[in-house]
Amino acid sequence: MFSVANLKSLCNQVLGSNQLIIHHGTQGLEKDRKFIADHLKTGAVALIPYDADYNHDPCLKHGLKAHWALIFGLLEPEDEDEVYLLARQGKSNHIGVWRYSDLSASNANLRKIDPKRNIEDYFSISCVHTRRHWRQPCPHVLLLCGHDAAVSCESV
Repeated sequence: MFSVANLKSLCNQVLGSNQLIIHHGTQGLEKDRKFIADHLKTGAVALIPYDADYNHDPCLKHGLKAHWALIFGLLEPEDEDEVYLLARQGKSNHIGVWRYSDLSASNANLRKIDPKRNIEDYFSISCVHTRRHWRQPCPHVLLLCGHDAAVSCESV
């Protein structure tokens, strides 16, 4: 499933929660780093689309291997500028520790859709060019906020 609206609807049905928001990161994940990190620090989790490599780490395959990653934590080493994300991917049994910059680059690289997939099933037409290429990156993030989160979904 690649439609963020459909994924939100499914999460609402399963979780019975209205604490879900779709963040339309029009500037890309790199510029939304603080926003996403602040929510993760409150206990929220994020579902972020990216290209999955053979080992499930983020890669740059232009969207042909697009999957959702469940981001549930972050590490901010004191001696580095880099932020690391704790992630799960549905086909892996392992927890990924990914650089934020790698996930951001992979998300920004989602430009094509696997020709084996029906485009209308996955994306809103405003994000898609008729030649099966994205006009612009549409880095939607689905945030699942806890009820006791200091940064509530309503404040977004």
